[in-house]
Amino acid sequence: MEHRIALVGCGGYGACLARALRDIPEVSLEWGFDPRLGRPESLGLKPAPSFQALLEDPSLEALVLATPNGRHKEEVLAGARAGKNLYVEKPMAPTAAEGEEMGRACAEAGVTLVAGHNLEALPPLARFKTYVLDRGKPILAVRGVASRKIGSVREEGAWRFDPAQCPAGPLHQMGVHLVGIFLAWFGPALDVRMEKGRSQGPRLLEGSLTWKSREGIPVRVESDYLGKGGILEVHVETEDGEFHLTPGRLQGPGLFEEWDLEGAFHQSRVLYLRRFLDAVEKKEPGNWAHALAVSLVLEEGLRSC
Repeated sequence: MEHRIALVGCGGYGACLARALRDIPEVSLEWGFDPRLGRPESLGLKPAPSFQALLEDPSLEALVLATPNGRHKEEVLAGARAGKNLYVEKPMAPTAAEGEEMGRACAEAGVTLVAGHNLEALPPLARFKTYVLDRGKPILAVRGVASRKIGSVREEGAWRFDPAQCPAGPLHQMGVHLVGIFLAWFGPALDVRMEKGRSQGPRLLEGSLTWKSREGIPVRVESDYLGKGGILEVHVETEDGEFHLTPGRLQGPGLFEEWDLEGAFHQSRVLYLRRFLDAVEKKEPGNWAHALAVSLVLEEGLRSC
């Protein structure tokens, strides 16, 4: 079954999604839209004259949205009205209320909505979970780190520093992956707390979330725009010792494996986009309820500050 898809947002991460889409044989990716001139062409795509033109194209089954957080709600609601299935970058929206409105609109329109929590499909993470968590040994504590050095707020990606689009700063933009992963692993978050770290005026540069699982496991997520740690780290303390997933390596008692960061991240995007297409074919709602649960944890943390 061929899936005709258009890409909205042709910047750096849009390029990553375009490469992933092209690795799925059943995908036909021809059109792209970006208000910045030349962006679609730089990815080998035909430039659509407008977002509306994509909505009005009856041959397009789905849109993949790699746009700033503040545009997600408007684009998803318009896509739902046009009957398009939608893959939107994480976080689904800046607020849980917006995310719920988006999810319900897609459900009422009978279209699939998937938020791009693709690192939940990261192959080394799956192997790490199988080795560490699925053996039935008691888990004593879990900590995740998502860190990346991002420079001047005047750069193209300055929206990442905008409290209106990323209310929890790096936790909203990068730590959100780990929140989703740990909710999937351990279930609902209880007694959520947030600590804000270094800031630049109203722009939060680092922060952490803590909570407990239903089984009482302490969970901590740290994220920053300062490059203090790895882009993705998971540290699990068990009765058998400590296990670590860090960029390029899995290690712990009886465990040592090296992995290719760029290749694994690309594979996670391909796998998650395939899940999206499977949901489209089966007319399933997508993962928006999970993405909403992630947003609710972030908001509970913000209220605790």
